[in-house]
This record gives sequence, structure tokens and C-alpha cells, in this order.
Amino acid sequence: MYLGTFLYMKYHNIKTIIDGIKFDSKLEAKRYLELKFLEKKGIIKDLVLKPSYELIPIFKKNNKTYRKTVYIADFGYYDMEQNKTIVEDTKGFKTDVYLLKKKLFEYKYPDPTHGYGKNGLKEVITLREAIGDLENNPGEYFTGSYSSIFM
Repeated sequence: MYLGTFLYMKYHNIKTIIDGIKFDSKLEAKRYLELKFLEKKGIIKDLVLKPSYELIPIFKKNNKTYRKTVYIADFGYYDMEQNKTIVEDTKGFKTDVYLLKKKLFEYKYPDPTHGYGKNGLKEVITLREAIGDLENNPGEYFTGSYSSIFM
């Protein structure tokens, strides 16, 4: 509902902009600043905003196609002290939809299997480390024309 120059928000949150990024609430913006500080101090790394996780893929049943269901968290990052990836939401109010998606997320994405050499987890390697020893063979590049329809 639009009231003058203010937008009515269902949960009374106030949209906030920091670093040119629009956050859904002051609470989420505050947490972003905290996480940026922790990343700068080396306590966390690989901070991602709005990471998306597929909970249920697209499927068909009785000639009807159902869209995929995704969970979009507020933040994702790697905690160096806990040696695991953290997926986090900042909620002032936990809706029934949020609670259901969180439950599906916890079921589909159990404990991590890769880390940074602690707790018996497989070591995480970068893409450069994985393919850095491949030969640079310019003869394998596509040089013909292409159509953006295939992109």
C-alpha cells in the first residue's frame, strides 16, 4: 500500500542503502557492516550477499510443470575459526514460509564436506589450482560467428 512518499512495509522494516547495496532492513544492513569488518580482520572470508540454494528442482506431475523452489539467504561466508561455510539470515520475524524453507535447506545441505585443512574435511582448492597446469592451446578456441540465442 502506497502512502504519500513512504512505502508501507508488511513487517515495518526500513529499507537501507550501504555501499550502494539496498538491504531489506536496518538489521540486515547492520549485519552486513559487521561481516565486512570480520572479513577485513581475516576472521571470515568469501562473503556473499543473497546466496541462492535450490531446495526443490523443476518437476512435472500430471501434465503440470512446477517451478523450482529456492532459498535465498541474506549472507554466506566461510568462518575461519569454525572451518565451515555459514549461511545466515537476519530476521526480525520468522514467517512460516521461512521456517519451512530453512527446514528443507537443513535437510538438503547437511554438514560441509570441504574446508581449509581442519576437522578432517577435504581441502578446498581454487579453480586456478585445479586447472592451472593445463596447456594454453589457442587452437582450441572457437573463432567463428555465434548467435546470442545460444547464450
